[in-house]
Amino acid sequence: MTLIAHFTNSTEFSVNFFTTFDNSLSISLQESENISELMHSLQGAFSETIYVYSPVISVLLEKQKELSLLSIGLGLGYIEIMIVSQILAKKKSILDSEYFCIQSFESNENLIYFFQNFFLGKKIPFLFEQAYKDILIKMSEYFKVSFEEIINYINKLIQNNKFILNNKFSSETILKKSVNGIFFDAFSMKSTPELWEINLINNILHKNHLLNFCCFSTYASRSMLKKQLKEHNFKIIPKLGFSGKRECIFAIKEK
Repeated sequence: MTLIAHFTNSTEFSVNFFTTFDNSLSISLQESENISELMHSLQGAFSETIYVYSPVISVLLEKQKELSLLSIGLGLGYIEIMIVSQILAKKKSILDSEYFCIQSFESNENLIYFFQNFFLGKKIPFLFEQAYKDILIKMSEYFKVSFEEIINYINKLIQNNKFILNNKFSSETILKKSVNGIFFDAFSMKSTPELWEINLINNILHKNHLLNFCCFSTYASRSMLKKQLKEHNFKIIPKLGFSGKRECIFAIKEK
């Protein structure tokens, strides 16, 4: 189905909603002449998020007392909702610490606007509201945390400026806080080539943006990305890709 959204402070844009094979939702956007591409694996948006990105939180909770996180590609917010749900299930006190922060970047302002307004209790288009609720239900069931608690904590983090929603990340972006967890969920090089430029990757991995211990995860397995991670003292941990893909990247920097 296709939603043509008209909303305050938003330009008209077309969104195709898809139900993936694990019964979770994904979307593709068609704006001007840009290529339309599904944001997640057709095999399962929820399953892919858990498989590729939840190990970052698992490792950090085991190794670190404080968490500061960077997400490139908000999309429907799967990763961000997963982060809060997983920490609530394992070590809620981390979310309450002064240091905790999620810095999330998204080039489409509509997606930022809808996500933020949903968690602040404001009106948004019905299909987006249902999509966020579906993600929340799945995360709640998977991590055994209440639906309401996840919403309340995300609301609290946004209100307290500890969940910062930003526009497009660039080679000039300066993070407000150094991070020890990076979720690189950018579209493919075909759809968003600018997010795969070496200067931008080097900025993500700049020494001023990273704490001494840092985990990096992405669904991708590009040689260029591996090379840049190694040059920034990350060790690549071998990992099969999601649902039959040859591999994905999980990497750790310990110095």
